[in-house]
Amino acid sequence: MAFSAPTKPGDDSGKDKPCTNPCSKTGTIVRDKNSNSRAIGTWEIDGRTYTFTFNLSNSVPKFTASSATLTYCDTDDLTGTRSFRGLIGRKQTNFKLDDNVTISGDLDLPISVNASVNGTGVWQSS
Repeated sequence: MAFSAPTKPGDDSGKDKPCTNPCSKTGTIVRDKNSNSRAIGTWEIDGRTYTFTFNLSNSVPKFTASSATLTYCDTDDLTGTRSFRGLIGRKQTNFKLDDNVTISGDLDLPISVNASVNGTGVWQSS
């Protein structure tokens, strides 16, 4: 599943403008040990920890992506509740959030399924 570069809303034509200088950070995504349908992504950006809690549409096996790449335009993109769609595959994971933030990474260990997922998630920072 391929995703395009992030965009920022808003020119006069009503179409999103491409982000001219996207930022990328490496972090981790781990399936929540207490829930088969939740995963937690964590990234360190400018001295703050940004956490995205994925509430998945279906259950998935335990997985970890220790080198998950978060691509975004501005840290303002990493706030609030966001819808997403994506794939948790046998060897990799890819997500696209509704504000065109993308998250992808190779799984540390393969899992037994290819799961198309969607849902909502919440950003928190500390």
